[in-house]
Amino acid sequence: MTAASLLLLLSTAAQDGSVDWKGRGSESFVPYLDQAKKEEKPIFLYFASEDDAASRALNEGPLRDGRVVEASAGFVCIYVERSGGKKNSDLAKNLKVDGWPTLILCDASGKTLGTIATLDTDGILKGLRAVAGNAAAKGPDRPAFTDNLSQGVKDSRGARKPMGIYFYDDSPASLSVDAAFLDPAVKPLLDRIVFTQHRYGKTEELSTHFDVAHAPAIVVVDVSRTEEKLLLKVAGSRSARELRRDLEEALAAHDPSAAAPAPDPGTILPPAPREKLSDDEIDRKFIQARIAVALDLAKRNLNAKAIDVLEDVVKTFPKHVGTLEAKKLLEELRKK
Repeated sequence: MTAASLLLLLSTAAQDGSVDWKGRGSESFVPYLDQAKKEEKPIFLYFASEDDAASRALNEGPLRDGRVVEASAGFVCIYVERSGGKKNSDLAKNLKVDGWPTLILCDASGKTLGTIATLDTDGILKGLRAVAGNAAAKGPDRPAFTDNLSQGVKDSRGARKPMGIYFYDDSPASLSVDAAFLDPAVKPLLDRIVFTQHRYGKTEELSTHFDVAHAPAIVVVDVSRTEEKLLLKVAGSRSARELRRDLEEALAAHDPSAAAPAPDPGTILPPAPREKLSDDEIDRKFIQARIAVALDLAKRNLNAKAIDVLEDVVKTFPKHVGTLEAKKLLEELRKK
């Protein structure tokens, strides 16, 4: 039996919604430009007129498409009203905007990257994904997995380790899995699996083979035999704690008799059988690991990312005693 027949992945269709536009009706966009710089996010500028038929068609069509809404989530999206041709004319002049609707993409510093020429769903998606992909590639937040799948199979067989395939795209959910892979709590398990990565495609052969219906998704297989044995398949956003448990399950399925390795000296959350840890202990250790990540980001002057990590801890564990340390550090970083 092949891996593709062991488990079917249920696809959740994207729902129509609305892009999270900032500054609608405003004549000052400085706060939103500052937000983009602080959060290290690219900028999606939309020059439009409420009285213009083409703008209304774009609002009710491509800009409400679920795929566009999802792709825009990694941007600071700014709506620039151009009614009558006078409002916000200085900004339009600086960016050489001579009509509407116009969609412009900028980096986090406000530098113009280009104008989206084709104002349909595919054209907008192509522009957003290209910029998001470049932004992700420049940062330290992508796992360093090879995309050479053939080499991954060879390395897996040579090391007698299971092989992992990380299907990713430019969605916020994939960014959360990127961060989970880089968490110190996950590192010891990555040493026991040969991981590769693959940009997700709906119709291409590898996604079809493993019935991967959307990204992010993680597949772990035993490729030591003629027909690979599926050890794990999970999809969607994962926290470091969830990813660690997933990979432990895959390793246990690969070799139930294998003893857990000795803890890595730099690991905050050492490997341990799940049944020996209470939920409170798991939460506490996870909080400690996230605080360590935030401290490391702060040391590298990536305060905005450190704040995001700590805010996520406070939101996820609002009543846990371990969150007090995260709150204290969060207050210190916000004052800088």
